[in-house]
Amino acid sequence: MMTEQEVTNLKETITKQEFLINNLGSIEYQINILNTQKSKTLSEIESLSETQSKLVKSLEEKYGQGTIDLETGEFIKQ
Repeated sequence: MMTEQEVTNLKETITKQEFLINNLGSIEYQINILNTQKSKTLSEIESLSETQSKLVKSLEEKYGQGTIDLETGEFIKQ
């Protein structure tokens, strides 16, 4: 028959293992949420990049090539 200490040690080990497995599940859940947020953000960045490219093209068609001082709104032709 096992000693009381051995049974206690075994129970503590099992309890710790269950805690760690539960903790791992929580971490995986959080990783899934973060991956979803990452995908959404990457998609939004791609969309914003397309919008920015269209805006630049539109401004170049209207003003030609140059730079814009965003503080003053002044267009400086090249």
